[in-house]
Amino acid sequence: MDADPIGEFVRSKQRWLRFSVFVGADLSMAGQCVEAKLVGYRDVRSSTGHLTHRPVIESSIQIGAYRWPIELTLTNRRSMGFRLLLGRSSIGDRFLVDPTRSYLGGPINDQRRYG
Repeated sequence: MDADPIGEFVRSKQRWLRFSVFVGADLSMAGQCVEAKLVGYRDVRSSTGHLTHRPVIESSIQIGAYRWPIELTLTNRRSMGFRLLLGRSSIGDRFLVDPTRSYLGGPINDQRRYG
């Protein structure tokens, strides 16, 4: 998930992260500050083979009527095409992905997408 800057701090003897996320497509606007408990760190290899050590948080995701907990790695993704990538482990056995189709959940408006 796109997050920057990312800072680690301690709250009640547990490690937490404070980071900014951007809502909407306009990166020139200020990000929204978010705090989440740090789950740990994970090594992630990009499609170009570059290895990064990223912090991991737990969150939830909703697709259509389905909502479930997932783990997210945080990094600055502003130069990349998408702010969030969902991996196979996040989707699990819940969905079958058809790469030839788009927006099967219905039309998307900015309020539902970003709000």
